[in-house]
Amino acid sequence: MAKGTRRKHSAAFKAKVALAAMAGDRTLAELALRFEVHPNQITNWKRQLSENAATVFESETSSKPLIDLKALPMRLETLLMPGVPLHGNISVIELNIIFQLFHLASMSGELLVVADHNSGRFSFDKGTLIFSSLSTNKKRIGELLLASDLVNVAQLAEFLQIQAEEGQGMRIGDILVRNGFLAYDNLVELLKQQAREAFFDILDWKSGMFFYYASHCPAQDEILMDERIDKLLLEWIIRLDDSF
Repeated sequence: MAKGTRRKHSAAFKAKVALAAMAGDRTLAELALRFEVHPNQITNWKRQLSENAATVFESETSSKPLIDLKALPMRLETLLMPGVPLHGNISVIELNIIFQLFHLASMSGELLVVADHNSGRFSFDKGTLIFSSLSTNKKRIGELLLASDLVNVAQLAEFLQIQAEEGQGMRIGDILVRNGFLAYDNLVELLKQQAREAFFDILDWKSGMFFYYASHCPAQDEILMDERIDKLLLEWIIRLDDSF
């Protein structure tokens, strides 16, 4: 009998399985069934990710650069300032691994991610995600308002007109709350929902640069969240599975 062909798994797949194992919400048997790999292989990948996690932070002393400075579509001198101990190319180190490291190391600070089509900012407090924002969101606050039946199309059009007259600096959510059409607590929940979606969206990015600023924190007027990164990554993995 001819030997079966050994399956080859990509580094991204191994990382996804290892992250799911680290989350601890499912047994090895359940993970083996879901990903169709042997439990011993899952244990091995989990061990490799844990043992080699620190190598990501050794990029400054590595002989092979992790980033292509010419690929960044903006002026690097505005980003590579003192206090940027970690930066790299997400085509080399995927963001799901970076986020998991922030969780495991209980890191605080801000991660700036820049791509040719968008950019995002993610703030952490001792390994917990407290703020998440994209320059351009897939789901704008107006769409979330309509989907939640908190406003109708006519009301949204009226509020957008007010925003246009008062200037783009006035946020649509603030206009709704100020005019009594939306409770502040409802606005907070919508913004947190948008922030979660920003986190999930950026995990699909395949190119761009990341920059970690240890001393940065969100502005005082920002709505903060309190999300465990391992839980978010597990939800992302489940979403990926459901999409196939």
